[in-house]
Amino acid sequence: MKTVKKIICGLLCFVIAVSLVMAMVVYVRNNKDDGYTKTIVYLGDSLSEGILGSSPFSERDSYCYYSIIGRSNNYRYIESSVSGDTTLLLHRRLTATDTPSLVRQYHVTQADIIHVSILGNDLLGGNIGQTAIEAVQGNYARINTMLDRASEYFGLSIERIKELNPDAVILVNTLYNPLDAASTLLSQAQKDDLIELADGDSSIIRIAGVDLLTRLNAIVYDYLEEHPDAYEIVDVYTAFNQRYNEDYDEGIALFYGDWLHPSNEGHALITHLLQDKLVELGLADYDYALSRYKVLRIEQLERLFTNTTVNIDSVTTAIAEADSFEEVTRAYFPSIRGVTPLYTGKPITLRKGEIFSETKEYHLDSLTMGADDFAAFLDKEQSVFTYRTDGTFSMKLVPDEMMLGLANIALYQATLHGGLDLSESLGKGNFDTGIEVYLSSVFPGLDFHYFDQILELLSSVGVYLNGIDFEDENIIMLQDSMEESMTIPQGFVLPDNLSIEIKGNYFVEQEGEFTNIHMCVGNVSQDGYPFLYATMHTEADGSTWIETAIEVSKITVTAK
Repeated sequence: MKTVKKIICGLLCFVIAVSLVMAMVVYVRNNKDDGYTKTIVYLGDSLSEGILGSSPFSERDSYCYYSIIGRSNNYRYIESSVSGDTTLLLHRRLTATDTPSLVRQYHVTQADIIHVSILGNDLLGGNIGQTAIEAVQGNYARINTMLDRASEYFGLSIERIKELNPDAVILVNTLYNPLDAASTLLSQAQKDDLIELADGDSSIIRIAGVDLLTRLNAIVYDYLEEHPDAYEIVDVYTAFNQRYNEDYDEGIALFYGDWLHPSNEGHALITHLLQDKLVELGLADYDYALSRYKVLRIEQLERLFTNTTVNIDSVTTAIAEADSFEEVTRAYFPSIRGVTPLYTGKPITLRKGEIFSETKEYHLDSLTMGADDFAAFLDKEQSVFTYRTDGTFSMKLVPDEMMLGLANIALYQATLHGGLDLSESLGKGNFDTGIEVYLSSVFPGLDFHYFDQILELLSSVGVYLNGIDFEDENIIMLQDSMEESMTIPQGFVLPDNLSIEIKGNYFVEQEGEFTNIHMCVGNVSQDGYPFLYATMHTEADGSTWIETAIEVSKITVTAK
């Protein structure tokens, strides 16, 4: 029975996770605007991609450094990083011939500026605590093997970028040190082991991080020494470390809830560094960018914190009077700390772009994750992707009737003895961080006890659950049980007309040989791009089909 409960909890979390990943998108309209001054393309891993880091996620296009730099400088900006990537995977994406890789390579060829943030997963991915223990013990055999491999593929990636675009300016970030005695990247047992190795000195955890990050960042410096002028270094490591040493509370505020990714404030600091480097290289005008950054923050302040305890007028005045990016940031973030943003039901500023002159409708053909096809779990005929002439789109996924029945049988078994406690599924996620930390960061204010609130917050990223009738006794029973004990009650069944739908706006853009449909569920700059897109393929007979790849989860969806 315990195993069945874990499976059901895992399945529910998986459905939520897939929904979130597939929903991470942005918005559009007619009349394409090519008024940008330069194109900047971002390559790397999750530190750049900003899926984890921005909070709430619906503000990704206003909080992540890739978007702030693009918007402040009137650049066309394309975020092409993939969470979890190592240098090997980056190099593979820069050389592979699958559709998403070829689209990425095309973007690289078109860039004036290419920003790279990579290497973290080469050494800090996996069991960071064990790696730190080995470093303190002086056992560098495994560490050196990982560093050698990272160095090899970092160099190959830079060479491939230059092969694709020899004229672009390349910027490479160093990586910050995320280790601290309070960090959830290590288990308590690993912290205890490290402290014991240092005769009770807890600062050894930070010191171990300094050692590991110094070795990792040496890859960036060593390559540049061997290949002068290959790229410009943006020293994120020193800036984060300096903030940490000057003021501990301000230093740890740079980290997201998982202690791995940069927080909204961490992204702002990286923005300052990138902006200074762009100005130094003659690629940006500081005063122009500052004026646009002020507008971005004031708009965000009014959008998220009107009707809260934040003094909008006072903060707006401080931002308007600021003389630097740093002063704008210092005026904005301290004023909103501890205040839950109001981010649902907000009006959308549609991004300009071409739309179809005739409605296009595609039916699900495959949904693969690696070598496995999960389309059999869905009703292919009713699972429809629609792109309308008014610029709106919907991606509707309907479970197969038999699979829905099997799911209800599993629910019956799992809830047979007092219900299914969902708190079990919110335990440890990555490292020693609870899954609830991630979900409450993606959706600030989230309370799992209130089912209707969960649905409302999902709508902020364009995800809707159809078939939920709040007057139905079955749903009322679920709501009451969730509110009381966060438990799926005995006897609850999934509605027979249940479906998941992602809704928003889209625009179509020809990118080299590819016709891409960009799908959006929130605000995005007129020169930015959403997370989710579909490539439209045309056959010899004129028929078309679409392919959507969610690279972070290795999911590829095709519809015809």
